[in-house]
Amino acid sequence: MGKKNKRRVPEVLWRLYRDRARSLSHTVTYLFTQTQLPPSNSNTSGAEDDMSFLLKHNDPTDYRNLLNNCYIVINDNARPLPSHFSLRNRWSQHQIVKKTIEMIMSENPVSSNVISSAYDKENCSSFIFELLTGPAWCLLLKRVGDDLMVYLLKHSSIFLPLPHKKHHQVAGPPINDICRKLSNQTANSHCRSPSLVPFGPRKKRKRVDNVSPISERQPANSSGRYQDK
Repeated sequence: MGKKNKRRVPEVLWRLYRDRARSLSHTVTYLFTQTQLPPSNSNTSGAEDDMSFLLKHNDPTDYRNLLNNCYIVINDNARPLPSHFSLRNRWSQHQIVKKTIEMIMSENPVSSNVISSAYDKENCSSFIFELLTGPAWCLLLKRVGDDLMVYLLKHSSIFLPLPHKKHHQVAGPPINDICRKLSNQTANSHCRSPSLVPFGPRKKRKRVDNVSPISERQPANSSGRYQDK
């Protein structure tokens, strides 16, 4: 029998997104389930085998860390992943990230998507670009194919793990903007920048989780870093 995921979603993401926030590994298996498409290179079915195509026994630590500790939130306005999407690899991760960023910028020149922040189109580079084209992401591409990778980059918020269980946002609408909107909509202003205070009962959560858009390099009082009190 497959075991339920016991990993705790970072508290700031849980308060903002609830069960829409999933680890990268569970997001991928969830999307495969929604399309009812068997994972590539898998001859089995059932919950216990959901990860067999995604994780191999000799995979490197940085890839395992990405699968387990990177968190994904599919955007509210994201179109469903087509049931006929391809599992093939036609492009490199560098080409896919470049294509996706430039697609977002072309479709909406004033897009606030974090993935396009500080992107140098002439040199095809940015700090976020480098993070999303590292070895772990290249291995993930080999496992999930081009179409799913483009879908994740274009239609989700991505939070990469840092030491001490902190996270930085590298794609999607800036989390500080979401907090600001929630604060304006909530009479008690439960969500404040830079500190995120509880929306409701604490439910035995003890640790501090920080999340910030990784591209922001502003003074501390406007950095977009969130800390639960």
